[in-house]
Amino acid sequence: MSALRRLSILAVLAAACVSCSTQTRCTVSNDSSETLTHVVVSGSSFSTPVPDLPPGSSRTVSLAPRGEEGAISVAFRIQGREVRHTKPAYFEATGYEVRVTVGSELGVTTEVGLSRPGLPGAAPSRSPGAR
Repeated sequence: MSALRRLSILAVLAAACVSCSTQTRCTVSNDSSETLTHVVVSGSSFSTPVPDLPPGSSRTVSLAPRGEEGAISVAFRIQGREVRHTKPAYFEATGYEVRVTVGSELGVTTEVGLSRPGLPGAAPSRSPGAR
């Protein structure tokens, strides 16, 4: 096998490995006065558990969508009751950041935007239809 052919095969394999490991950073914040348990962030192609969130806390997890997503769901338990919210939100596996905030009345705000490398804490832009 020629060196050029080997190099081409290695390039294809490397690209495939990179696309398999793509992830989107998601920060979930609890602005309510109760601890959120059994928290799960999901979409049509992924489901990601989030550690319990005491009042005022935030956790960052990695989402691994397999393609384009059109909505994001967050489910959690609070005082034994299950709560689920689904919001329209476009994002893909790479280049996006998601922020989910559970408010004091248990409403959920979702923000999705392009990630901004080198700007830690920079808020993503609001997604159309996000509340």
